[in-house]
Formats: sequence, structure tokens, C-alpha cells
Amino acid sequence: MKDFVGNKVMKKICNFLFFIFIAIFFNFSSAYSENIRNFPPDLLCEALNIKDCRKDFYSFVPQYNRYLKSNWQHKIIVLNKNLTSRKFENPIFYFVTEQRDAHAAGWGYHEMRTTLNNCKDKIKDRGIDNNKCLVVVKANEIEDPDFIRQVVDYRILKSKLEFNDSNNTSQKSTTEKLRELKSLLDDGLISQDQYDKKSSEILNTF
Repeated sequence: MKDFVGNKVMKKICNFLFFIFIAIFFNFSSAYSENIRNFPPDLLCEALNIKDCRKDFYSFVPQYNRYLKSNWQHKIIVLNKNLTSRKFENPIFYFVTEQRDAHAAGWGYHEMRTTLNNCKDKIKDRGIDNNKCLVVVKANEIEDPDFIRQVVDYRILKSKLEFNDSNNTSQKSTTEKLRELKSLLDDGLISQDQYDKKSSEILNTF
């Protein structure tokens, strides 16, 4: 009994220390993460609550990848932010990766103003209230502190959830895992092929 209680206490302490480490690590690293290249495309898309991240050529992830590959020094990313929540909630996104007007002066001022105006027109057409279009990233450097805070907070939350899921899964017996899997199949949440594949994996680890 003492061993059981001791193990539970140790487990809680280890979990607590793990989350403290994650929070410190990401908060510390965020000071050195103002470069957009430090964030994977799928993580960014999830953090911004964007749907259909990889639907087609014009979806967020493909455009983001093209943005990263562009060598134009004045490239920008424009998003709209909710001024009340200070969050980017499934924003309209624009990636400007090259100078389209050969006569534009300065560091791409023409492209920036045109893109911001296009964004403003679109949020107006969609009836989106209390939002503002901003240059969030300029030449790979993140300009907006709310943006980086939102992405870093999401990354911490995702790491925490993945850790809990892994921890809970490892503690379940083979019988419990199979019962849960069968329940998913009966409820129509997974296909027979998915059930067969996953049940085989569970039994192989038995």
C-alpha cells in the first residue's frame, strides 16, 4: 500500500516537474524564436485555427512553404487580428513573396499597402467586426508579439496533451485498449480496416 501511494506521489511530482520544464523551455526559447522558420507549418495552421490547411495550392501550408523558399528580402505575411481578444482566429492570410511591380520604390512599400488594403476589403466584405489587418511577419521575422504568444502557448498546450495521452495510454491494459477500440468501431468512428490494424498493433505489444 505504501509503495502504491509512494508511486502515485512520485508520478504527480514528475508530471509537475515535466510541465514546469516545458513552460520554462518554451518561454525561454520564445525569446530566440522570433524567426518564423522556427515554427512548422502545421503547428502554425493549428495554432491559428485555420481550416483545410492543406486543401489545395492556395491553402495555408502550401503558401507558407512557398513563402519560406522565397529569397525576396521584403516578403511579408499579412493576417487579420481580433482587437478584443488580441488573437488570430481563422484569419484571412496573404503571403507576398516577390515584388510584382518593377517600379515600386523602397523596401516593397507598394506591395505591403496593396496587401493590407486587400485584407481590409475582404474582412469588410465578410462582415468581420473589430478586426485589423497587420503585417505579422516581415522577411521571416515575426513583428507581432500577440502572434508569437499565441503560437508558443499552443505549442505548450499541445505538448502537454500529447504527454498526458501517452502517459494514459501506457497505463491501460491490453484488454482496456481493445475494448475502447471495439467501442469506436461499434460507434462507427473508425473503419473495420482501422480497427484490424490497430488491434493487431496492440496485440503485438502484449
